[in-house]
Amino acid sequence: MECSSTAAAALMMESLVDFCALSEELPFPMEDRSVTLASAPKSAAKNCDDKDSSYNEMEYPFLDYKPDIGGRRGVKKGKRNTLETELQRQVANRALLQKRIVVGNGKVLGKRRQARLLSECSDDFSADVPYSLNRKNRWNVDASRIVKSVTASHRVAVVEKHLCIDATNDDAVVSYHERRADGTEVSKKAKSRRGAQLASFAPADSGDNEASIVYDVMRCDRAMLATLCARKVTQSVQLGKESSEKRREVYDLDINNDDMIRSVESEEIEDAETAQQYRAPPKQAFSLYDYIKESAPVFVRSQSIESLDNEDHMDDLQIVPEQSGLKPFGLRSLPAEARRAGIFETLIFDVSQWEPINIDGIIKNVPSFRWVDTEMKTFFVDLSRSLEKKGNTILAVLIDMRLLKQNQLRVIINGSLKISLASDAFKSAILTACEGTNLDALLAAIAKVVSQQDLLASGHSAHAPARSVGFSSEVNAERFAFLGRAYNDRQIFALTDEITKPTVIVDARLLECEEDDEDDFDEDEFEKIEFDEILSSAEESDGEDDIDVVESVDQCFECGFRSASDMISILGCEHAFCPECLSRTLSVFMRSGELIGCPACPNHPPLPVAIQAVVLPMPMVVYHSKLVFKKHVELLATCPKCASLVVGQPSPDHKHLRCDSCATNFCGSCNKEPHWPLSCKQSAAWMSKFVQQFDMDMRREGNKSPSMVRKKCQCDHTMELPSDYSKVTCEMCGLVYDWKSGRMLDSRRNKYTDSRFVLQVLPATETPLEEKSPQANLISAQFSSICSEMRRARFDLSASRDFEKKCDGFGVNPKEIRKTVLYLIEFGYAWLYMTRSEKPDIWNAVKALLTKLRNSFSAVDEVLHRQPQNAAPKIRALEKQIDEVTALF
Repeated sequence: MECSSTAAAALMMESLVDFCALSEELPFPMEDRSVTLASAPKSAAKNCDDKDSSYNEMEYPFLDYKPDIGGRRGVKKGKRNTLETELQRQVANRALLQKRIVVGNGKVLGKRRQARLLSECSDDFSADVPYSLNRKNRWNVDASRIVKSVTASHRVAVVEKHLCIDATNDDAVVSYHERRADGTEVSKKAKSRRGAQLASFAPADSGDNEASIVYDVMRCDRAMLATLCARKVTQSVQLGKESSEKRREVYDLDINNDDMIRSVESEEIEDAETAQQYRAPPKQAFSLYDYIKESAPVFVRSQSIESLDNEDHMDDLQIVPEQSGLKPFGLRSLPAEARRAGIFETLIFDVSQWEPINIDGIIKNVPSFRWVDTEMKTFFVDLSRSLEKKGNTILAVLIDMRLLKQNQLRVIINGSLKISLASDAFKSAILTACEGTNLDALLAAIAKVVSQQDLLASGHSAHAPARSVGFSSEVNAERFAFLGRAYNDRQIFALTDEITKPTVIVDARLLECEEDDEDDFDEDEFEKIEFDEILSSAEESDGEDDIDVVESVDQCFECGFRSASDMISILGCEHAFCPECLSRTLSVFMRSGELIGCPACPNHPPLPVAIQAVVLPMPMVVYHSKLVFKKHVELLATCPKCASLVVGQPSPDHKHLRCDSCATNFCGSCNKEPHWPLSCKQSAAWMSKFVQQFDMDMRREGNKSPSMVRKKCQCDHTMELPSDYSKVTCEMCGLVYDWKSGRMLDSRRNKYTDSRFVLQVLPATETPLEEKSPQANLISAQFSSICSEMRRARFDLSASRDFEKKCDGFGVNPKEIRKTVLYLIEFGYAWLYMTRSEKPDIWNAVKALLTKLRNSFSAVDEVLHRQPQNAAPKIRALEKQIDEVTALF
């Protein structure tokens, strides 16, 4: 029901007058609740209260003003409209490109026909796939160029329209470009900014062209889209207004409803006012300063509420050490070797049907047995020697017997091996392999399953690539090498506890309360109790009830957690931690660059590896063991092949190191090939030039040395090594081959496999025309030619064996003499080249001795080919010249 504002107000006042007239007959007084309108002038309000007013009910002045109820007085400041700006920002750069096949007359194309049409297009766009024009330089796409670039015999059209979800919607087409089958091109553009129907652009379908390719280029018009969105908002507001009008019709019957009074005449809501209601979400300021403070990490000792009453006053005397180490933002990430995958599983077995655990038998049979906690409920066993593959792998097992009352046994398996089984499958495999119902059978089953899984994992993993021949003992002088003692991961893990022996730890608060030992005490100062009084008091207490003793439970030093079956009590200091807190704290120690120790003790004494293995994965434990080993043992270097730590005390006569584990010769400072008398810096500069120069010299002499052979692996990787090389590993696929026969080898058993593949021998490649032209030397010819000749002879292993056979019976080691002579001449001339600008005092003497040594070796080689029986004196002369050159450096 619609009415004007004047009529509605009159009806309202008439109803109020009638109601007041009825109130005169009521037995109780009626309150006068008149409505004062804020928008009416003060004079109008005065006339309303005047009883002698001559105004009629329909002529009151305040009826000409719109009521304002609940609003604030004064002029309101308009708010800025940000809806359109926000919409334009969001859709500013949105654009899509989609290619589709359009078939006329309702026909359907087959897959072959569609593939033929798409193959004629010169682009790489798939059909019915929307591509963003904001990636891969597609923002430069021009509709007219697409038509010209397509070299096809069928009809091609490009439709530019406003951005929409459905690409087949052709209601808002802005422009149209077409290339017909006869080669003619047509371009049309819509007059309206909103676009037009595609039917107004495209001509009628002809019977000649059954199918066509259509490119839909959909771009966003910022102003157009903002207008459309505002229109949608207006429509939703109009729907809301219609519902409010229907609701008003229902409540018009209630004359006392305040909502009816407020909705007598509502202001028309405009689109601009609707847009003003939108406000962009505020941007929250975020600062890392609120969360990061420049202070060292603090270990807070929190305790449970129950322990407050029993708190000892001696805690006030405890010395709290100042935390030292890196700040929180200085924590570093652990290296890759500490983050490797391994076994770290906690399994619980039902032992209700098992035999009792014989601890004495385990201690007697297992040398690595050791207790973990002070209660002697958890022990550690090292099963590394029980594995079938006895290498550099570690397998530790921790047995927790605190759940035996519930007929359960907790087993923690921690190893550096990698398995592919999940926790449940791993447990099932162990139970299947277990051949008894005792702990010994369980340990044997664990070692068996882990060995099988390790063999499966190692079969699929790639082998380590072979080191260069320059590290081999076949080409390096043994007299300059120091044979160091190599320690692998397993040996270092076993020696960690011996290196860091636990010391006696005394609590600081006890030291503070201890009195001086020099004070003399008199026996009379103590109260004396006769023995008869003790007996009589004991007889009186026989009739009393027995007192139940409650077993005390350790409390975590960090979080105050109490659990009889989960706490870890450290031997020596007897501090207790829960596994979560101890694992987190030890990880912080390692990331801070410090050694692992008890967090509760002032000096952080080292923790045994058994406790570390309870909460940390084995790769982290091994990494920490290496840090401890390097700190307490004088370390020489790390082997570049087997990664063992080489230890020893070389003499001044030794020039490089040799690993006793893999017989690798390397420099202890730079881990490169031996290069004495060059320094590491000089060697790096020399090899950067000599590697290319050596290849140039070999090509000049005939493409390659006759002793070098090129072969091809089944992964198409080409390998080039001396013809008498024994075993080689492909760097790409990791397969191991016998270099002479080309057959595949089993690296574990050192036997031929059943594979029929044989390395393919490749012919010598022809030198390209550009390489046949003379190239400039990188190193002067007077140095490079001699070094290349000596290096080629040093790496010629077949010539080395012939030299050794011809010198048999001379009472010398001809192989070692030959290697030493060639090594000294090669790197001696390299030293002459690197020091030629600033010649030392011995430069000319070294050059003279090297020239003499080279001539003597050539004479010995010539005598061995003609009269081998007369070469003994010349070989002995070579030994003296070697000593002279070595002493001169």
